[in-house]
Amino acid sequence: MPLRDSDIEQDPAQLQESVQKLSLSDAPDLGESGESGESDDGSDAESFEDYDLPEILQNELMASEYTCLICTGEIGPSSKVWSCKVCWRVYDLDCIADWSSRALKKSQGPQSCWKCPSCNSPYTEAVRDYTCWCGKVHNPPYDGLMPHSCGQTCGVKLSSCVHGCSNVCHPGPHSDCTALGPLMKCNCGKNKMQWPCIITPYATGWQCKEQCQEVLPCGDHRCKKQCHGGLCGPCPEQVESTCFCGKKSNVLVACSQRLNGTLSEVGDQKWIGYFSCGDVCNELLDCGVHKCENKCHSRSEGDHTCPRTPKAGETCFCGKSTIESLLGTMRQNCQAPIPSCSQQCNKTLPCGHNCMSLCHDGSCPPCIRISPMKCACHSQMYDVPCAFVTQGNKPRCTKRCTAMMNCRRHRCTEICCASEPVALERERQRKKRLRNASGISDLEVTERVHQCQATCNKTLNCGKHECQLTCHAGPCRPCMESSPYDYHCPCGRTTLQAPIRCGSMLPKCPHLCTIQPPCGHAPVRHECHDPQETPCPRCPVPMEKECRCGKNVIKGVQCHQQNVSCGRECRLPLPCGHKCVKVCHSPSEPCTENCIAECGKPLSCGHSHKGKCHEGECDAVCTEMVTLKCDCGHLTKGIKCPGGPVEPLKCDESCTIAERNRKLAEALGIDQRGHEEAKIHDYNENLIDLYCTDKDFGDMIESQFIDFMRSPAKALKFPPMKSIKRMFIHMLAEEYKFNSYSQDAEPRRNVVVLKAIASEVPTGRLRVAAKKTPKLN
Repeated sequence: MPLRDSDIEQDPAQLQESVQKLSLSDAPDLGESGESGESDDGSDAESFEDYDLPEILQNELMASEYTCLICTGEIGPSSKVWSCKVCWRVYDLDCIADWSSRALKKSQGPQSCWKCPSCNSPYTEAVRDYTCWCGKVHNPPYDGLMPHSCGQTCGVKLSSCVHGCSNVCHPGPHSDCTALGPLMKCNCGKNKMQWPCIITPYATGWQCKEQCQEVLPCGDHRCKKQCHGGLCGPCPEQVESTCFCGKKSNVLVACSQRLNGTLSEVGDQKWIGYFSCGDVCNELLDCGVHKCENKCHSRSEGDHTCPRTPKAGETCFCGKSTIESLLGTMRQNCQAPIPSCSQQCNKTLPCGHNCMSLCHDGSCPPCIRISPMKCACHSQMYDVPCAFVTQGNKPRCTKRCTAMMNCRRHRCTEICCASEPVALERERQRKKRLRNASGISDLEVTERVHQCQATCNKTLNCGKHECQLTCHAGPCRPCMESSPYDYHCPCGRTTLQAPIRCGSMLPKCPHLCTIQPPCGHAPVRHECHDPQETPCPRCPVPMEKECRCGKNVIKGVQCHQQNVSCGRECRLPLPCGHKCVKVCHSPSEPCTENCIAECGKPLSCGHSHKGKCHEGECDAVCTEMVTLKCDCGHLTKGIKCPGGPVEPLKCDESCTIAERNRKLAEALGIDQRGHEEAKIHDYNENLIDLYCTDKDFGDMIESQFIDFMRSPAKALKFPPMKSIKRMFIHMLAEEYKFNSYSQDAEPRRNVVVLKAIASEVPTGRLRVAAKKTPKLN
C-alpha cells in the first residue's frame, strides 16, 4: 500500500537511515504517551472487530442480507443508503431521512437534534443526500465490485495522525495508519528519529538520553536535566550570597534568588543582598537616635526615615487634634513625646466596629463587643466577642454530624462538623438524581472531612482474605494474593503450576480416590478429593456387631457404625431393688442414678406405696381409695384409706326400698339387668372399635385411669408406644374429661394425661359397653 506522506518533505537518504535505525528501544513508551497502540486485551479484541466490520458490511450489502433497523427491510447494492459516523450502522436513505425530519420537528429549539436509532449519537441536520462512503461523490453509480463506493481513495483525516485513510472508499471504521511519520527532533533538538505514523509521538515529542545544556535564566549555568520538553525552570544551583542587612554572608542559596538582589550601603561598606536572614535590621534611622525595628529587608528610598520626626500638620494618635492645638507649638525633635487628646479613638477595628478606648499610642486593643455568629455546622446561633471572631475562631455546638461518608457504610460523628451543610446538600442532590433516574456514581466528589479512613475489612471474592483498602463504596477489588507453590491433588496425578492466584478454581482431578479405608474393606468408588475438606464415604459393608450392653449381636450393621443399640432396657437391678430402665448402654456407663419407679413398699394399712422410689422405710400417708359398703350391699362410699380397719356403712331406708323392689320384681318376673345396663356411660363408637382390637391393652389403660383418679397425682405419663395406642389413650381421656397431649419425636413419642377440675370416672367399664354395642356382638 503506498505511503501517504507526500505533504512532508524528506530527504531519501535520511529516510533510509532512519528506517535502519528503527528499533523497539528507541520507540516511545506507548503506555505513557497514550497516543497510539493498545494497552490491554480488550482493546486488541475491539480493534480486531473493527478491522472485520468493513468486510462484513460489504459482504452483507452485496448479498442483500443487511437489515435496516427502522423498516426491518433488506438493504442491497442498488439501495440508497446512509451510514452513522459513530457506530457505522447502515440505514435505508428514505427511512433515515423520514426518521431525522420527524425527530427535528418534535424537538424544535436552539438545541434540537435527532439521534441514531442504534447508538443514540446526536445529529443536528436532517439526512437528505445519498453519497458514497467517504462523501466525495453524490449518487455514486454501482460498478459491481463495491456497493455505494466511489472507487477513489478514502482520504478521511485520521484522528491519531496527520495522514488520511489510504483504503479505497469503504463502509465501517477506518484502519490504522500504515505510513511512516516525519523525522522528529527530540525535545532538546540534538537528535532526530522517525517511527511508523501510528506510534509517532506527535503530541508529547520524544526524549533522547543526553543532557539539555540550555542556558538557564541566571545566565551563568546550564540545564543538567535529561532531554525534556517545556521550559528548564529556575536555576537550582547553590551559590554563596549575603543577606540584605549584611550580617550573614557566604550562605548557600538557590541561584534563582539572586535575580532579586538589591544594593545595600552602610557607611563605606557596600554589598548586594539576596535574601532575608530574619534578624532585626537594627540600623540607625536618619534621626541618628532610633534604630530600625523591622526584620532584615531590602533597601529602598525612605526605608530608614524616623517615623517620629516632627512635621507640619502632625496630629495626635487618633488624628482628631493637631499637636499645635494640644501643645501650642510643634515638637522640637523626634524624642519629644506625642500628646494624646481626651477623645475616643474611633479607629475601625478588623471586626468592623470602632475602637472604644481614648486616644492612645500603638495598636488598638481587641474589640469587646458581642456579635451574633453561627456555629461551624450552621445549626445554632451564638453571641460571641468580636475578638474571638477576628482571630479566625468559630463557636461550636454539641450536635453530632450525621452526614454519610463516601463509603456509604458509615456516618460522620464529628461534633459540630463544618462540612455537614455541604454533605447534606450533596445527599439531597444525589436523591434528586435518583428520583429523576439520571444516574448515580459512587465515585462522586466527597469533601475531604467525609472521606472514610477506616479499613474496609470486607471479605474478598476468594472468601479467605479481607480488603485492606480504606473503606470505599462499591465492590472490593479482586484478591491479589497468590501462592508460590505448585498445587498437587491428593492422588498426585493432577498438578497446577505456581503462581496460583487466591480464589482460583483448582482443577478437578478426573481420577478415582486412592485413600484406603482403615477398616481394610474395599474402598467405595469416588472421585479424588481433599480429605481435610471432604472425608471419604463411610464404609457400607454389612457386618455383625455386638450392641453397647454386650447382651446381643446385631446383624446387618454397616461397618462405619460404632454405637450399636439393641433397643432393649438394661433391666439390671438397682440398689433400691428396681430394674434399670435405660435403653442398651455400655457397661462402663452407670445405670439410672435416680430411680423413677413406684416405691411399692407395703404400708401399715396393707396397701403398697404409690409414691416415687426412696430410701429407708415408708412413713407416707396412704392415698389409696377404699370402698365402704353396707351389710346388704346397696350403699357404697369411696374414701381415702384411713390406715386401719373401718366400720361398714349402716343400712338406711333406701336399702329397705331396694330390697322391697327386688322381691317385688322376683314376684312379678321382671328382669332388672336391662335397667342396670341402661345406666352405662355412652362411650364413643370409635373408642369401642379400638378397644375391641386389643382388649387387654384397653383394660390395662382403663385400670390405670381409675387408679390415677384415686391418686393425688396431677399427671400420668405413659411410655413410648405406637400411634394407634396413643390415639386410644387420647380418646379414652376425653371420656374421663382429662387433658392429654403427646410429646417427643418418634420413636420416643409418648402421651401425658393431666387431671382437670371436671374429671370423673364414667359409669360402667369398657368391657360391658363393648358387649352392649350391637355391631360388636
